[in-house]
Amino acid sequence: MDSAGPASAATAPMSLEELLHRHEQMLVKLSGDVASLTQAFAQRIPLAEDQPPAAPPQVKPVLSSPLCPPSGPPPPARLVDGQEVFNITRIMDSRRRGRGVQYLVDWEGYGPEERSWVPRSAVLAPGLLREFHRRHPGFSPA
Repeated sequence: MDSAGPASAATAPMSLEELLHRHEQMLVKLSGDVASLTQAFAQRIPLAEDQPPAAPPQVKPVLSSPLCPPSGPPPPARLVDGQEVFNITRIMDSRRRGRGVQYLVDWEGYGPEERSWVPRSAVLAPGLLREFHRRHPGFSPA
């Protein structure tokens, strides 16, 4: 900081040019500090070719654990009118898209990363739709 101190800064406002000049000086000082820190860092850290090779990581994937038992395979698709149909555990959310409605569904036997938006026509469970709209009365389907 300058030696003028906060008392003189409070009595006379700085012009934009003075303010820019002061910030420019601070940036020049800061870039000099960064350069000296970079040089000091480079002197203290050995180069990569001087270091012995790193040991392989000791972390291994967990296949099963009492805290996270292995999940079974997802249930197979059913055939309805010649098309594969998957079971929906619950409807999570809804949104309007164009003139239609889409639902965010949680698929039976799949994790949360597999949730997806499907059109209303793809939800073949009227009970799940009624339950969703009973819990969320503010949203009415188109």
